[in-house]
Amino acid sequence: MVTSHTARRSFATNMFLRGYPVSLIKEFMGHSSEKMTWSYIAAPEDETAYRVANDEFFKLNLGQG
Repeated sequence: MVTSHTARRSFATNMFLRGYPVSLIKEFMGHSSEKMTWSYIAAPEDETAYRVANDEFFKLNLGQG
């Protein structure tokens, strides 16, 4: 069953994984603190590795140019 809490967790997690800052997610969700917002985010265990692997800066476009 999908509850409103599940939907809110999915929203927060997906926004975070797409690179939105927690401060903005907090505003979207109507939270008064980032601590509350973090409780909704299911971040990967190794957040640093995830962010580096998915950051456009580190993606090489070899063979072009």
